Amino acid sequence: MVEEIKKEFEVVKINPSSLRVIDDQNLMEQDYEVLVQMGIDARETKTYSQWIMGKLSFTILEKKHGDLTKYAKDINENYEVLRQYGTTYKRFIEEDPDFHPDKYQGAIPWGVLQLAANRSDKPQELVNELHDNGKTSFESAYRDIKSKETGKEIPSKPKASFKWNGETGKYEISISEKYFEVIGNWKEFGAKLAVYLEAHK
Repeated sequence: MVEEIKKEFEVVKINPSSLRVIDDQNLMEQDYEVLVQMGIDARETKTYSQWIMGKLSFTILEKKHGDLTKYAKDINENYEVLRQYGTTYKRFIEEDPDFHPDKYQGAIPWGVLQLAANRSDKPQELVNELHDNGKTSFESAYRDIKSKETGKEIPSKPKASFKWNGETGKYEISISEKYFEVIGNWKEFGAKLAVYLEAHK
């Protein structure tokens, strides 16, 4: 069902049925390329939903309809998350009042928009640069921005996995040795670990 909600700035069309179209299909019969497009469409819908939440948050504050804390409670949303949505929305429309996240056709997730809004007075300009350089995931965008700020190449964040061991009733940690050289506090961590191991012999 398509709802049209008239706001002060423009008419916003929300189409939740686009996800239902995907949900109602037998995905097992779809080609990989079709599944990729469906994934992009679903992610873009998610990003646009967050954009709309930002616009609502911004409108509540600008129109003095009430406290954003109350609004967050009334719509069952976390206040801090809603505030971040609103801040991101505000930064982008200050740069370009006609901006919409679908400009990037699903290539830019919300986290990158939020990161750009927190790091620049011209977030759209920053996102365009990240997009042109293929830095479209949150991690790659963060590393690119941080590298420019510090003048140093920022390596990929180390990845550790935790697997539940039913026999011991505890998690087991696994981290590849290739990440060892990019972790800088092994001595401090090793000292804490040694104390823990000594106490739990």
